[in-house]
Amino acid sequence: MLPLYKEIGVIDKFGKEKILIKDGRAVEEGALRNVRDPWNTT
Repeated sequence: MLPLYKEIGVIDKFGKEKILIKDGRAVEEGALRNVRDPWNTT
């Protein structure tokens, strides 16, 4: 069975990623981004 999403995350009201699951694995806290800035999005 294929996953529905490649990645999913929880973002706070300031745009900071709090939790990110990418390719079935949790991303380390140091690699989380502030996605409020469009340059930090994929």
